[in-house]
Amino acid sequence: MASRKQRQRRERPSERPSRRRELADPVSLVLAVAALFALLAAAEYGRQANGFDFYQFWVVGQVLSTGEPSDFYADSGSRLSAEYLERARRAPVSPRRLSVAENRPYLHTTATPFLYSLFGLVSSGRYDTDLERFQRLGLACVVGSLVLLSRVFGYTLPVFLAVLALVCQWFLPLYTEMRVVNVNRLQLAMLALLLWNQARRPGRQRDLLGGFVLGLAVLFKPNVLFAAGLLGFSWLADRRFRTLRDQCAGMAAAAGVALAVSGASFGSLRCWIDWLGAASTTHGHHISPDSGNVGLTMLIADWTGVRSEVPLTLVLLAIGVGFLWRSRTRSSGPSREGPREAAALAAGCLVYLLGARLVWIHYYVLALPALLIALRPGGAPRPFRWRQALALAALLPMSRVAPWQAALGGHLELVTCIFWASALTLYALMLAELTAGDTPEDAAAPAARPAPK
Repeated sequence: MASRKQRQRRERPSERPSRRRELADPVSLVLAVAALFALLAAAEYGRQANGFDFYQFWVVGQVLSTGEPSDFYADSGSRLSAEYLERARRAPVSPRRLSVAENRPYLHTTATPFLYSLFGLVSSGRYDTDLERFQRLGLACVVGSLVLLSRVFGYTLPVFLAVLALVCQWFLPLYTEMRVVNVNRLQLAMLALLLWNQARRPGRQRDLLGGFVLGLAVLFKPNVLFAAGLLGFSWLADRRFRTLRDQCAGMAAAAGVALAVSGASFGSLRCWIDWLGAASTTHGHHISPDSGNVGLTMLIADWTGVRSEVPLTLVLLAIGVGFLWRSRTRSSGPSREGPREAAALAAGCLVYLLGARLVWIHYYVLALPALLIALRPGGAPRPFRWRQALALAALLPMSRVAPWQAALGGHLELVTCIFWASALTLYALMLAELTAGDTPEDAAAPAARPAPK
């Protein structure tokens, strides 16, 4: 019997000519040039940013790296802001640091201890240097995520290059992310790595690694907790108990690493209790759409005085769980495990965007997996044509050149409703993905391989 390596060697010669033809195709060359220029434009845009959100992470990381005693999760945001503003004024070696320090009268220290600890570990103490490094890392995370997701969803080289050019040139959430410099690009990379890992050959090592990555993602920033929940329920509904067990073991290992790193940085694990107290009184309850908050539940609270984020989130989760349970008998077999897991994960990200009270536009970077799932080429049954059209319609409001942005002007409430409608459309498409049965095309084009020509 031929070994797995021998089978791979026999398969490679048939794959190489196809890849060479793709590389030599004039369309691929033109798209490669377009993608390169888009990457350069995005990198140049990132170099001009002051890092409004990054400054908060950097300040706390600085305090941790120098060992200064401080209770970040108490009401110390204004004290830290004033202290580091004075430091920036005494040593004005960085105009960008001084500019952002003067515009941040309060630091909202509500991120997890694990996130702050990582910033403390990699901080050099020079704001401009750290900011530029982080921007380069963020852009690399976007490119790497698109490479992995394109591989998982069967994108050919020309289509991948077109997606790369479009995302790096016209995807508004990415440019908003690069302007404020938050951590959504890092989260996207972790989710992409998880989906790529799950598309590999099933086995215990795969599931342990997947759980480890998922656990780190949740402890880094818990807005992906709903994604982890729906993904875990998909394994439970499909009676994949070994997968669930090994994934939980990987998550436990990730929790151990996160607790060890944060405990060493903060000097005590009590920081997690303090973080829970700070997170329960988050400042997002007071940020209106006029300030850029595109969360619909905040708009509902402004109009009616009713807090709807908890019931809306529970309803959306219940719908997702219902679809997972209803489709459990149709989704057995390796040809549907990868797409089903990807749709569950993407749907969980959308639950947060739909139900949270504080949603900035750059949070929609986490909608990219759902967009790439809905737009994936090849190996799809005929009804997916209208699903791709709906995905393009959902993508339009997230474009930097969308005509409605200029037409709406100051009608920020309508902008919020349009973004929410886009997220809801993508959520419905992910639910449709969960109920899509196996087809001959699915069997011929596994999730981890490019679609055949």
